[in-house]
Amino acid sequence: MIRTRLAALMGGMLIAGAGLASAAVIGTVSIGPNANVASGVTANATGTRFTPTAPGLNIQVACFTANCNDAETNLTFTGGIGHLTVGQLGSIKDILLISPPSPGTPVTDFLTFVGAPVHMNLLSIGPSDTTTNCAGVAFGSPNGTTCSPNITTQPGDVPPNFNYTSPYILQLGYTGVGCNPTVSFANCTAQTTISLNLAGNATDASAQLSTWTGVLSTQISNLTPSQIQSTINSGGSVSSSFSGQFTATFTPVPEPATGAMIGGALIGLAAILRRRTRKV
Repeated sequence: MIRTRLAALMGGMLIAGAGLASAAVIGTVSIGPNANVASGVTANATGTRFTPTAPGLNIQVACFTANCNDAETNLTFTGGIGHLTVGQLGSIKDILLISPPSPGTPVTDFLTFVGAPVHMNLLSIGPSDTTTNCAGVAFGSPNGTTCSPNITTQPGDVPPNFNYTSPYILQLGYTGVGCNPTVSFANCTAQTTISLNLAGNATDASAQLSTWTGVLSTQISNLTPSQIQSTINSGGSVSSSFSGQFTATFTPVPEPATGAMIGGALIGLAAILRRRTRKV
C-alpha cells in the first residue's frame, strides 16, 4: 500500500516537474565578420561601430578552431530549425559607450540571425579594467598588461568634451619572428587586443526569457594601449576585424500551480514516511 502511494506521489512530482522544462535560447554562439562583404569594426571615443551598419548583414556564425568544435557554436532555441549553423548570417548593432543601456532598458535586437527567431538584447556593458588609464602601458611594458583608456570626447562629439573611463579593456601583447618578450623586445612588435564585456537577455518563439554574457574583441597590430588611447583622444579611431562569443542560459521558473503540485507531493511523501517510521 505504502509503495503504491509513494509511486503515485513520485509520478505526480515528475509530471509537475515536467512543467519546469521549457524551450528557450540556450548554448553558445561564436561570431565573426560577414565574409561576403567588406565588414569590420571601428572603435572611437563614443563607441564601437560595425560595417555595414545594422540591419545590414555584418556578421556570420563562426568557428575559431580547425575542427570547428561544437562547443563554440551550439546555440539552440524554439522556432525555425532550432539551432544556428556555421556561416549563418546575421546583424550586430553599434555599441554606444557614452550613453550605454539604462538598467532594464535593453538595446533590442542587438544580435539577430537570418531565419532564426532569436532576439538577443543588450542590457549592460563592462566593467572597465582596474587600471583606468593606459598612458603608462607602452612598448616594453610586461606582456599581457591590461588597462581601460581614459577618454575625452571631441568638441564635435555628442556629448562634447566629456571625460570618462571607457569600458574597453586593452591588453598588450607582442608578436614577431623570434619575439620572446620575457627575455627581450628586440624582435617584437606590439599587438593590442581590445575587448568589451557584454550581457543581456534573449527570447525566441517560446517567449521564454534567457540571459546571456559574452565578450566582443578585436586585435590592433603595431599599436600599444598607450598609443590607442592617444589616437582616440586626438579624435581618431582604430579599425580591424572582430570576433565574439556569447553564452545564453535559462533558469525555468515554476508556475504557481506547478509549485503547488510539487509542494503538495512533498508534504504527502513526508506524511507517509512518518507513518512508516511509527510502525517500525
